[in-house]
Amino acid sequence: YDIIVSNMQLASLTKRFSTTRRLRRHASYATAKAVTTTFWCGKVVLEGKVMQGSIDVKQGVITGLYPGESYRDAKFRAGMDRLKDLGESYCLMPGLIDVHTHISALGRDWEGFTTATRAAAAGGITTLMGMPLNSLPPTVNVEALYLEQEAAKDSHFFVDVGLWGGILPESFDDLPRLLDSPYIFGVKAFLAPLPPSAGYAAVTPEQLKRIAEECGP
Repeated sequence: YDIIVSNMQLASLTKRFSTTRRLRRHASYATAKAVTTTFWCGKVVLEGKVMQGSIDVKQGVITGLYPGESYRDAKFRAGMDRLKDLGESYCLMPGLIDVHTHISALGRDWEGFTTATRAAAAGGITTLMGMPLNSLPPTVNVEALYLEQEAAKDSHFFVDVGLWGGILPESFDDLPRLLDSPYIFGVKAFLAPLPPSAGYAAVTPEQLKRIAEECGP
């Protein structure tokens, strides 16, 4: 899970839960010297409930979760030099995933990876999924995907980003190669008729069936 501390002002903690409780025998010197930081909060959002508790973070990885732990117990366990008291006004919660965003890093000037991910972090979102059909060119083939990757190299990322590919009637032949890319999580197609001003054509049920048959699960 990603986690984020949210309030009017947001402080983010990142990355994922780990079951690792101790260093490996032959850990590097840098790893052995790494310090665990404990974050205590009066409002920790868990599955189905909100309660006080603590989370241990080491080198950006969550290494311990202590639901119900009081501030006093956290201070005793972690020590004052390793404890970050978030108080009662903040909320420590899993980061949100926005699966429908229009980052439009190519051919547009209203957004980009840097501004989109900065805004996401400010709102408690730790993963964005970029839609394919507002970019110029749209991400409907591997050539357009490469251009989007090049744009990403010149950007600063505040949260994780994934990409959707697009399906247009004229891009069927490019779809297998696009789906083979490890950077594409899935594809999007319009099924409802679109006005000419949209700039894209919808995929018919017959065409969608053909795509499913040719590309498989």
